[in-house]
Amino acid sequence: RQLMMASALMLVLLLALVLPAAYSLGLLFRPSSAPLIITMVTSYKDGQESPGLEAWQSAKLYIDFVNQQKGGVNGHQILLEQLNDETTYTDKREQSIADQVSKSNSLLVLGPIYSAMVPKNVNEIYKAAHIPLITGSISSDALTTENPFAFRLRTTTSLQGQYSATYVRQVLGLSTASIIRLQSDGAYGEPLAKA
Repeated sequence: RQLMMASALMLVLLLALVLPAAYSLGLLFRPSSAPLIITMVTSYKDGQESPGLEAWQSAKLYIDFVNQQKGGVNGHQILLEQLNDETTYTDKREQSIADQVSKSNSLLVLGPIYSAMVPKNVNEIYKAAHIPLITGSISSDALTTENPFAFRLRTTTSLQGQYSATYVRQVLGLSTASIIRLQSDGAYGEPLAKA
C-alpha cells in the first residue's frame, strides 16, 4: 500500500514539475482555446483497487486542481485522457494503446505502471513519435536506455542489484549471493544477476 501511495505521490509531484518546465521550454504553446492534452496509460479493472487506479485518481485530482484553482497552465485547461488496458498485458494490446497515443495530440504520456505494458516494440512507438513517457514505477533498464524520451522516477533494476550486492557484501558480510530467475526474464532477472 505504501508503494502504491508513493508511486501516486511521485506522479503528482512530477506533474507539478513537468508542466511549468514544459511551458518555460515553449512546449505548451497552443491556440488560446485549445487544451493541453496529457495521456495517462493505466492498468486496472473497474471496481478493483490497484496501483493503476490510484495513479489515475491522483493525477486526475491534481489536474482538476490546476484547472479549477489555477486556470490551467498559461490560460490553457489541461485535458487528462486515459487509456486503460484493463490488466490485459499483450504486445498487441499495448501496441494498440501506444499507436493511439502516437496519433493523438497528447504532449506526454504518464504511466505505464508495469514493465509488461512497455515491451520493446511499444517503447519504439513512443520513441519514434518523440512523445515523452514518464513513469513512476517501471524500473526496467531497457525503458530509458532504448528511448531518450522516456523518464522514470525510481532507480533502475541494475542499480537495485548493485545496492543489493553492496548490502550483502558490506552489511551481511557474505562474499556470494544467488539470483534465481527465469531464463526469459530479461527485464528484471538479467540486470539483477549482472549486478
